[in-house]
Amino acid sequence: MVDNERYLASGGHDKLVHIWDACMPVSQRHPRRHPWLHRISSHTSIVKALDWCSTRSNLLASGGGRHDHCIKFWNTVNGSCLNLIDAGSEVCALLWDKNKSELVTSHGFPKNQLTLWNYPSMTRAAELFGHSSRVHFLAGSPLGGVVASAAADETIKLEALQHFTADYESNMEDFSSA
Repeated sequence: MVDNERYLASGGHDKLVHIWDACMPVSQRHPRRHPWLHRISSHTSIVKALDWCSTRSNLLASGGGRHDHCIKFWNTVNGSCLNLIDAGSEVCALLWDKNKSELVTSHGFPKNQLTLWNYPSMTRAAELFGHSSRVHFLAGSPLGGVVASAAADETIKLEALQHFTADYESNMEDFSSA
C-alpha cells in the first residue's frame, strides 16, 4: 500500500488496484457504495508494485507480476489508464525519482535487474545487473538521486542514478564498439 497524503493505493494477489480517498471520513461514505474511489482490474497477474509520481500527485504507476510484466500508469482522478509498457519480466518494485520524470523498476527472472525509465516516453535510460535473484524492494534517498535495492540473494545495493546512467551509456558504447 502506498499513499500520496490524500489518496491510498493498494494492489495484491487478486490482480486489482484500489484507490482510496484517505481524507474522506467513514461517516461521509455512502453505505451502499464501495469504500474505494476506483477499482482497477487491468493486470493479468499479482500487482506487486505501486508508487505515486513525485511530480504529479494524480499519477500512479503499478507493476504486474510474473505472468503480466506490465507497468501501467493511472490517472487517479478518473481511474483511467494513461499508458502501459511491457517491461519484459515481472515488475517487483517501482520508485519514482523525486526530482525528475524518471521511474526505477526492479525485476525478477531472467535478468534480476534494475531499469531506469524516462517518463512519459518510457524509453530505457539505463539497466543495472548486480543482483543474482529477484529484486524485491526499492527505496529512495530523501533528496532523491540514490536508490537502495534489496534482493532475495540477501544483498542490498546502493546506486546513484547519475552513475547508473553514465555506466549504462559507457557499457552501451563498449558493446557497440565490440
